[in-house]
Amino acid sequence: GEATRLYDMWGSALAAQTQIVRPEGSRRWTIYDVANLLSQRENAGEVAYDIDDVVRRRSWPIPESLKNLANIQDFSLYVTTTVDHLMFQAMTEARKDTEVEQIKFTPRGVKSAVDLPNHFHHDRSPGVYHLFGAASPTDGTFAKTEDDLIEYSWSLLDQQYAPENLYDYLQKKTVLLLGCNLPDWLGRFFIHAINGRRNQEAINMYYVSL
Repeated sequence: GEATRLYDMWGSALAAQTQIVRPEGSRRWTIYDVANLLSQRENAGEVAYDIDDVVRRRSWPIPESLKNLANIQDFSLYVTTTVDHLMFQAMTEARKDTEVEQIKFTPRGVKSAVDLPNHFHHDRSPGVYHLFGAASPTDGTFAKTEDDLIEYSWSLLDQQYAPENLYDYLQKKTVLLLGCNLPDWLGRFFIHAINGRRNQEAINMYYVSL
């Protein structure tokens, strides 16, 4: 009967599954809070497996907000900062008449595999791009801890590994950022990543915090 953030629900589920005790005085208990503690006693592969078991292999309802977003036919590319597959599932259900592209960035990955495809065109194939990867049982495929978030952020800004096709595509569009209390650094990160080092007109970007 209460509204709860998915990351908090996943944190509680991961803690219960791995018998992690919540520290006294902690106000929130997100999946990253639990994963940070879990990484102190398990290797990276085990942490990835545990998180994937909670986030992807359990049945979670697709939030109505994602369903509503997916049903906006004029929105062709969704860039998500979460590691779940719910946006992709919502898109797959809403766009049953076409195949939905799913691209997952990983640090130091092969650009042809982690960047927006050269053939991507908004009129033909809608897509979901995972900036911080997507949950799987394999280590290195998604940001499972806060340290991983830093590693991903660095790679997304590094010219050698950054998804240039994605940034070039977004710079030609109007970008709408939707989120719940996103920290200031994330908004600045997007602006720098998309518009940095490019001698073109400034990008049109709008940020809505809920």
